[in-house]
Amino acid sequence: MADLKITLPDGSVRTMPAGSTPGDVAAAIGPGLAKAALAAVVNGQDWDLTRPFEGMRPWRWSPPRTPHRWS
Repeated sequence: MADLKITLPDGSVRTMPAGSTPGDVAAAIGPGLAKAALAAVVNGQDWDLTRPFEGMRPWRWSPPRTPHRWS
């Protein structure tokens, strides 16, 4: 399977192996984010950190900004 390209909120792109999860992206960014992250927003939808990215379309990922607002 091909690698996934994940666009982060700052516009940078992170390449991750197929089957990666938002938790994997958080861990690749840093241990602090991996520990603090509760969920992610993927293409405008709340996404569990353990749910793998699906398909080969471009993904935009952003961690929650506050406990009550995800994006």
